[in-house]
Amino acid sequence: MPTLKVYTKEEITLEGNLRSIETVRDIDNIIDVDHRVVNIPNAGEQEIINFTSQIPGPGRFPRTGEPLYVRITALQAGDEGMLLTVKESNSGSYTQTLKNKDTFMLNGSKSAIGTAAGTGSLSDIESISILPSQVSKIEYFIANAASSLL
Repeated sequence: MPTLKVYTKEEITLEGNLRSIETVRDIDNIIDVDHRVVNIPNAGEQEIINFTSQIPGPGRFPRTGEPLYVRITALQAGDEGMLLTVKESNSGSYTQTLKNKDTFMLNGSKSAIGTAAGTGSLSDIESISILPSQVSKIEYFIANAASSLL
């Protein structure tokens, strides 16, 4: 099975001292990815990703899927930004404002990361939506584990 490599690098020069670290995370057993740039109209809340869809397609994944990596970057968000909402199967939700160039990211095994309601499972995520303050643009990258195709 393919392995997704996720690189994270932080670097700062503070008081003349360079501090830098790069980490690499391998996420195994990836069978499908969806990578898109999406224009979001200023027309209310727009669901961009759904993990409970019966039919796979752009931003749509069957519940048999196991999301292991989710990244959403605000390419254009305006001065007020956009509101990102993660909805979970236990009726919990998490919101975060994304401004220009901000990134929202979740990655881990199905039980190795805290999510919106603190359940610790990416598999509890049902959908992710965006409420823009103006016409906006996002980029997303989603990777699912081997169980995502029937």
